[in-house]
Amino acid sequence: LLDPTSDRPEEWSSLPKRLDTLEGKVIGFNVHWARYDEFVGRIEQIVQDSYGVAGTLRFEGRPIARDSTAEQEWKEWLERSDAAVLGLGA
Repeated sequence: LLDPTSDRPEEWSSLPKRLDTLEGKVIGFNVHWARYDEFVGRIEQIVQDSYGVAGTLRFEGRPIARDSTAEQEWKEWLERSDAAVLGLGA
């Protein structure tokens, strides 16, 4: 029998502290699905118009299974973003 589940991590990481406000923050969006850029474009407009964010950043594609340059770009994107949207639940 094959067990399709993965092993549990030895140590669980906690979620980062929730931001008190989005005002003046930079929001990162990971755009890696077909036509997700259209959805992100609308959300970018909403957070800029309604929440006073300083700006938005996009990371196009998936950093996993790509070259070391993409991994470095991913790390820089994470460092420059105060908060990040990595996907959506439907």
